[in-house]
Amino acid sequence: MFEIIGLLIATGVLLAFASIVSVVLATLTWLLMRKRSGPRKSLITAAILIPILSAAYIWLCVAHLPGKSLFGDISEPLPNGYIVEALGKMPDFASISNPKFPLDGYNGLTEYIGKLAVDGPFVVGQYSHPFGGFEAKPNEPFFMFDTRSGKNIDIPTLNELQNRLGHPIALTEVQYFRSPLAIARRRKENWIEFGPPVVVLLLFILSIPLFSRRINSYASNIYT
Repeated sequence: MFEIIGLLIATGVLLAFASIVSVVLATLTWLLMRKRSGPRKSLITAAILIPILSAAYIWLCVAHLPGKSLFGDISEPLPNGYIVEALGKMPDFASISNPKFPLDGYNGLTEYIGKLAVDGPFVVGQYSHPFGGFEAKPNEPFFMFDTRSGKNIDIPTLNELQNRLGHPIALTEVQYFRSPLAIARRRKENWIEFGPPVVVLLLFILSIPLFSRRINSYASNIYT
């Protein structure tokens, strides 16, 4: 229920922002074209529709692109096809799964994940809550998950984890974790999401002086 309410609020904010941009763009178009003859109504209509349609396009991209989520849910790729997943409202109740092996459950992890990092083929981190509970232990243990074999080892302390790795490791809370494997995908999705609306808006803005010059030229030919 709260996710739906949050989605409705976010959608309303997006549409409100698009409406404001529509009014501003239509007003500027009218000011530039008010003393011109020609397709003023068409240009003003386009100025109104472009931000609204762009907002709808962005909404659809967030709904359907694999790295996006309308509810802010977390899904970051890990080595060898594994994924760390969590609900947007409960990021410290994360788990590791593999779409190729959906029956493997929690893949040997004994609790939910609160922090993690990727070190080569290993996913390491610290647990946050026992399965089925909301209260963390006084000293939550750590884990070392080998994505090559699918085997997990629970480790009592960070020092022991770092000794096994052979170097210090900085763990990141799940909600702030960004997989190195997803950098290229995220850039591509950002281009897909924002590129077309920006290009269309720029083309429209550049077309206004072009229309204006053509109209002026046409009017001059009529009166000469």
